Amino acid sequence: MARTNRDDPTTVEVVGRPLHCYACEYDLFWQRSAQLNTALASLFSFDWTDPSATCCICARCGHIHWFLPQQESASAAEAEL
Repeated sequence: MARTNRDDPTTVEVVGRPLHCYACEYDLFWQRSAQLNTALASLFSFDWTDPSATCCICARCGHIHWFLPQQESASAAEAEL
């Protein structure tokens, strides 16, 4: 799976706050999607049904930050706080 925006790392916000690399504190990232395969789906060649995560790859050190898709109920609960 190829990276998207490989030539242009960008800043990323998570829950309204700027993301900084956990390893080196840099603030520019390449983004891509990665499929979260499960053994059962792979066994029956239904990998395409598995959810995807967003990966933010640090443009300085290469550390990968994984973000799962947010469910509607979790987003609504955070909005009420």
